Amino acid sequence: AFTLDRYEITNLQYGQFVRATGHKPPDVWSDLNYLKGKDYLPVVDVTWHDAVAYCFWAGKRLPSQDEWELACRGNVDRRLYPWGDMPDVCKANTQERKREELWAIGSYSFADSPQESGDSPFGVTDMVGNVAEWTSSLYEENERVIRGGSLFDAQDKEASCVMRTHAEPNAFIPEIGFRCAMSAP
Repeated sequence: AFTLDRYEITNLQYGQFVRATGHKPPDVWSDLNYLKGKDYLPVVDVTWHDAVAYCFWAGKRLPSQDEWELACRGNVDRRLYPWGDMPDVCKANTQERKREELWAIGSYSFADSPQESGDSPFGVTDMVGNVAEWTSSLYEENERVIRGGSLFDAQDKEASCVMRTHAEPNAFIPEIGFRCAMSAP
C-alpha cells in the first residue's frame, strides 16, 4: 500500500528544499523574474535525480509507474482519464486548450466531487496535463518512465492515465515535474 501526494511539487516547495539543502535550483530560475507570481505552479526543468533528491528530503520517494497509474485510473473501472473514459478539455491543461502556459496546481479541482472535476477517483489532482511526471520505474537501461502528459500533449495521445513516455534521468525538460509517494507503514 502507498499514498501519493495530492498535488505536484510546486516552485515554492522546491525552493524550500533548495534553501535547506543547497541543492542546485533549476536553470530556468537563473532568470530573476521567472519565479515572480509562480509559487504554486509545478516545478519543472528538474532531472529525475533532482526529483529523487527532493522526495528523499521530504521523507518520501517517487511513485512507480504502476502506483502512478493506479492513483490516476482508480481500481474499479480502470478509466482512461482521471474523470472517465472520454477526453474533456475542461478537466485538464492539455494541448487542446491552446494556452501553452502552466496553471497553478489544483486549477482543475473546482467541482464538488472528483467525478465532476479533473481529479482522479482518489482525489489526486492534475494527473493528466499541465506537467508530465517522473516515476521511479526504469524504461530501458538508462531511461526512466514519465507519466501523465503535459500541456503540450493531446488527450487522445500522450495525455491520459495509460500512456507513458521516457527520458534519460539527467534530462532537463521544461514540461516535466513530479509528485512524491510514500509507502504505507
